[in-house]
Amino acid sequence: MKEALLITDPARYHDPGLTQHGRVTEPITLLVIEDDPAFADLLCEVFSFHLDLSLIGTASTISSGLRASRRLLPHAVLLDYHLSDGTGDCAASLIRQIAPAIRIIMMSADVTGVARAAAHRVGADAYIDKCGSVSRFPELVRRVVNAGPPVSNRYLP
Repeated sequence: MKEALLITDPARYHDPGLTQHGRVTEPITLLVIEDDPAFADLLCEVFSFHLDLSLIGTASTISSGLRASRRLLPHAVLLDYHLSDGTGDCAASLIRQIAPAIRIIMMSADVTGVARAAAHRVGADAYIDKCGSVSRFPELVRRVVNAGPPVSNRYLP
């Protein structure tokens, strides 16, 4: 799996493509930051079936995710909490500094609640448990991106 596969011109994503009703009018662009190659590949497969969602890159570390966020400027980042070079709350704070309009959806298989609490603390736009069906992920991305101005702390099972 490539770290940040660019499949279109990132310059178009400075403007989120919102209409007056707050809906994205072009494909929703998504960057996945996930250090488990099998789970990242599964997400890539799931998103490939949704024409309104465009997975424009993947990264496996915070540092590569920050570079990809800066270069690609996706509508949303699907961010794992446990990464090899740090935690998702640290990454979320850094992504917000780079591009405040990027929606951040934190995910984890953490059953202790630590990741969910961290997502809430840093103002992630949503949190999703990785232990459930990945078929829920595309709808969550749509809901978060089309919610209008960033609204923090949406947490779904």
